[in-house]
Amino acid sequence: MEGFREVQYCSWWVYAVLLGISALIVIIVVLSLRLETVVNDREVALHFRWLPPFTKRIPLAEVMQVEVSSYL
Repeated sequence: MEGFREVQYCSWWVYAVLLGISALIVIIVVLSLRLETVVNDREVALHFRWLPPFTKRIPLAEVMQVEVSSYL
């Protein structure tokens, strides 16, 4: 007995729309990523803002060494 198999693909415009939506989502995610560093007289606080929000607090008493860095 011979079986039956059929494969169907969407139209090209469906792929184009999905690609556009995916690209938009990636751009929004990349632009919303940020790392905020706050230093006060008690601690260094790192806030990575996105889903889920991440916060790391380091008391100044635990800081052993400080180094200046340039990003440029």
